[in-house]
Amino acid sequence: MRKNVITKSKKQISLEERIAREQEKLQELNAVMEARKQKLEGRLRQLISAEFTKNLEDFADFADDELEAIIKAAMNSKECKDKIEEYRKAAEADQNKAGEESGQKARDKQTRE
Repeated sequence: MRKNVITKSKKQISLEERIAREQEKLQELNAVMEARKQKLEGRLRQLISAEFTKNLEDFADFADDELEAIIKAAMNSKECKDKIEEYRKAAEADQNKAGEESGQKARDKQTRE
């Protein structure tokens, strides 16, 4: 028998295996989230392209730097900034409302128990 040999217990080995499985699940979830992000970006590009070409039918007549300047001007306009802020506030209000409802459900559940 060898002295001073440190061996892993069955519990340690089991935990290491569990960690490995959980890391695999995390990698799979990350891959799914990345695929969703790519799909969303593609849809957004299509939407932006459709709106852009609808509102600027002669876009092909402009140079890239001119189109960039047009886009920057549109994005920096007060109307655009106001609309972005409006949607952000609405989304924040929706999140707060959902959080309050979730909290109320948890309180109701505790009260029943």
